[in-house]
Amino acid sequence: MKKTIAMAASAALILLAGCGSEPPLEDTPEGRAYLERQSIMDQIAEQVQVVGGMARGDIPDDAAAFTAAATALVPLVSRMTEGFQVEGIVSASRATPEIWENMGDFEAKAQDTVDAVTAVANAAQGGDFEGAKELAGNVGGTCGACHRPYRGPDPDA
Repeated sequence: MKKTIAMAASAALILLAGCGSEPPLEDTPEGRAYLERQSIMDQIAEQVQVVGGMARGDIPDDAAAFTAAATALVPLVSRMTEGFQVEGIVSASRATPEIWENMGDFEAKAQDTVDAVTAVANAAQGGDFEGAKELAGNVGGTCGACHRPYRGPDPDA
């Protein structure tokens, strides 16, 4: 009888473990870090659509909107690494373990983005809209320099 109960309990544990029930993201430090960085990255993406879109000529020029977006980007990109202070990856994340293995390089690459975005914002705020659009081309390169080694493939692609 004890052997049957033990086998049934083991089977139940195996079934429960296989359910893949991950706790809600907000209930774990790794999940909260992921939600924080995803929120920041989503906000960055919104502003980059404006700055990059105008720089590429994909959307009509609007110096005021460009300047506002470039200015909004500076504090956002300055916070990019905050969501990576807690080590760990949740299943929804595209972050790779190399971030924490190479944190110094990761932070240096993030700083390159801060510097590039700041240059764009400064030029735009100084009234050099055309110069700011030219400088915006440097921003994508700094984003890619970090995404290539530290972001995994898009599971939906």
